[in-house]
Amino acid sequence: MISNVSKKKEAKKGGRNKSLIEQPLLLNEIDKKLEIAQKEKKRKSKQAKKMKKKHNFSLQALTKEIHGYGFEYRMSDFLKVAVLCLAGLIIAGVIYKLNFFPNILILIAVAIALLPGIISEQFKFVYEQQRFADATDYMEQMIYAFIKKPKIIQALTDTKEMCDGRMAECVSKAITYIQRGVFKRNLYQEAFDIIEAEYGCERMNALHKFLAKVETQGGGYKESITVLLNDIQSWTERVYTFQANRKNIKTKIVLVIIMSLIICGAMTYSVPSNFAITSDPVYQWSTTIAVICFMVVYAQVQSKLNSSWLGNVEEDYISFFSAYKKVLTKTEADLRRKSLPLAIVGGVAGVYGYFGLHSIPIAVVGAAMVIVILTQPKRSMRVARKKVTRAISKEFPGWLRDLSLQLQKENVQNAIVNSIPEAPVVLVPGLKQLQHDLDEDPVTIKPYANFLKEFDLPDVQSAMKMLYSLNAIGKDEVVNQMNGLIIRNQAMLDAAERLKDEDATALSGMLVAVPMAIVTIKMMVDMVLLILSFFNMMVI
Repeated sequence: MISNVSKKKEAKKGGRNKSLIEQPLLLNEIDKKLEIAQKEKKRKSKQAKKMKKKHNFSLQALTKEIHGYGFEYRMSDFLKVAVLCLAGLIIAGVIYKLNFFPNILILIAVAIALLPGIISEQFKFVYEQQRFADATDYMEQMIYAFIKKPKIIQALTDTKEMCDGRMAECVSKAITYIQRGVFKRNLYQEAFDIIEAEYGCERMNALHKFLAKVETQGGGYKESITVLLNDIQSWTERVYTFQANRKNIKTKIVLVIIMSLIICGAMTYSVPSNFAITSDPVYQWSTTIAVICFMVVYAQVQSKLNSSWLGNVEEDYISFFSAYKKVLTKTEADLRRKSLPLAIVGGVAGVYGYFGLHSIPIAVVGAAMVIVILTQPKRSMRVARKKVTRAISKEFPGWLRDLSLQLQKENVQNAIVNSIPEAPVVLVPGLKQLQHDLDEDPVTIKPYANFLKEFDLPDVQSAMKMLYSLNAIGKDEVVNQMNGLIIRNQAMLDAAERLKDEDATALSGMLVAVPMAIVTIKMMVDMVLLILSFFNMMVI
């Protein structure tokens, strides 16, 4: 009776899925991973600061950076671009009737400051496109070659014939490393690390890991590797579409900037000369600021709409494990209690503003503050749960694929235990909790059913139930069904990533409005000056 009452109370509070007492191992593992991630972040931050101090901007640093992208770039090339840019700015200054000192000189100074970054981003854009094409071609060719003959050294040799440039060099180094036969822990993974250092991405890492397991452990692989191939092809198609959309947005923004500059110039020359607004300091500085804004927008477009199409293999584990811990140990009620003092302050301010100061705006602000603060816990929990769910959904298919190889030789429990050392970081705490539960209860379905039950993950639950039924339905059938689950899961992730790309494209498209806003403000300033000049003439 008491336990039922306590459960009801817990449910009313927002309900922790598992208490601290029930899951000490899971929480301890999360704390360990969080500590490791924090230390790693501090180390990288210190390293980045040291590098920044050593590599303060210079033309030499620019040429070195571009050379790192695989292009030749000399000081003379930069000077040619700089001269053309400065000549264009001087012409623009003359057209807009700006004073050489200080307005045109300020424009020149800003252009010189922005130009290296713009040049660097242009080369980076081409580099990232080529890098993505090299990586996807390599992965597809590796899969085709491995299906033909399941030997890594042979697959690499065949793939090398289809590669060129940096990728061919990386593949050659990997082949040499394998042929030499000297390694620290894992020969094939260390050879693949050579390629991943230059072209590393999540899908390449997953492919290499899978090939190494097949090479060393054997087992059926064709269905699983076909799933990998389909995922890579779908991802390639999606990224190329995303690239095209980004390129169209950049083109639109550049055209809008050009049209805005033309409109500003047309406005200047459409005003009768007797009004003489161009000599007004307000016109001089508003025009200078507008041109600077256009230059900054162009520089930002070059930077923000460029990205590594291969993605970042480094996850924000601090954010993930913090969210994971919050979901397990906190409730909306807990978070609301912490924010209650601020809500009270907002409420008191609103009441005093309405009754004491008779100010409706203050009352509205106070009421809004209360609403935002009291609803924030719900939003915070929803965001945390979504973050964890997405990360787990993203990594689970890969772990399942690796597990299916081990299931061809081992029972379920041993396969799960053996998978933990190489499992994705986001799954390790849950898998260690599962291992502990299986040690305590190796017979019933309960440990499998409890795996990550804190989150709404139907595919995960289906897969775990299937693992439990392994002994009853046979290993081959389970592997086939698991591949089906992997395909379904990856299809869902693909759809989610497509929506994410569409949202990112829509958000980037909003940048088109920035130059339009700048030219609108500039025209409003000119109109005000025109009206003031007109009134001055009327007075005279």
